Amino acid sequence: MFSKEFGASLLRSTWHLSAPGVEALGKERRPVIAVLRRIWTLIPYLGDVWVPFVFHFDFVDKAGGAPVLISERQKAIRDRYTVTVPDQRLDFRVAAAMAVALDALQSR
Repeated sequence: MFSKEFGASLLRSTWHLSAPGVEALGKERRPVIAVLRRIWTLIPYLGDVWVPFVFHFDFVDKAGGAPVLISERQKAIRDRYTVTVPDQRLDFRVAAAMAVALDALQSR
């Protein structure tokens, strides 16, 4: 299961990821880029154009703070991501689904 943490996402997108044996919190890696993306979408006409900023998400275990999932968007015309799963408790299929959800639900 995954859900967006709306209060925490006002400045920096934050997601909760729950899988068997794993509870993780994911945030955009660079807060400055997160704020720039929000400003970009508010500019008339420019906000309708493709956002040139790439975003990366780091998910860490809620209990220990160890990395669970890393999703990095690559600079490319088409959507390309590198998804790393350093925590063996997380099934890669869940990680792949989370990466697709981030792309779709972040409106990128």
